[in-house]
Amino acid sequence: RRKGQIDKILEICRKKGHKKKKVEDLWVDATLRLGAAQLLFMDVPHYAAVKETIEVLRSSSFKIPEAKIKFANAVLRRLGREGPELLASHTKTDDNITPWLLNKINDDWGLDEAKLISESFMQQSPIHLSVARTTDNEKTDLHGKRLEKVRDEIGGETCILPNGSIKVGSDVRGPVSEWPLYNEGIWWVQDAAASLPAQALFRAFQSTNLEEKHVI
Repeated sequence: RRKGQIDKILEICRKKGHKKKKVEDLWVDATLRLGAAQLLFMDVPHYAAVKETIEVLRSSSFKIPEAKIKFANAVLRRLGREGPELLASHTKTDDNITPWLLNKINDDWGLDEAKLISESFMQQSPIHLSVARTTDNEKTDLHGKRLEKVRDEIGGETCILPNGSIKVGSDVRGPVSEWPLYNEGIWWVQDAAASLPAQALFRAFQSTNLEEKHVI
């Protein structure tokens, strides 16, 4: 999502004359992007981001030369010191969008609207959950209570959408596998739009014998 800005900052932090000549150079660049993302956009402590990124290079099957590992270490440490200032003064959101697409958006929507569109591209997509249902709990409205239970257990700004999906609050953190009721198998991650066909089929065939029938 932020690759354009990250690459721009990395070019500033590299020594002049650096060129990509070998596969190992591409591996160093890719690993530096991971470290830069942690330092610039993920609020990872500097020492942890630098340490883990360098460990990735040392454990690489490409056998990265020590000189290039030291080079990567120097780039990351500079990012830790100057990254936020360089990001603000030398990059913009538009750097992350392919030029032809950015030009198309500018032409179709105008500069002001195009800026809002490009900024929306950088936002984290919401996580939606689908909650298991059966014919029985549909009839007795137990499904509605189950939705409320999942919403309340996950907490934060989590809410129930009109289509029956649950939108997880942006303030909910941590691995999905550690969220409440995950191990019970009551819910699973599924985009709200992707759940609509299944819901439509469920309602259409709820009172129909589906034995030996298939959905193509």
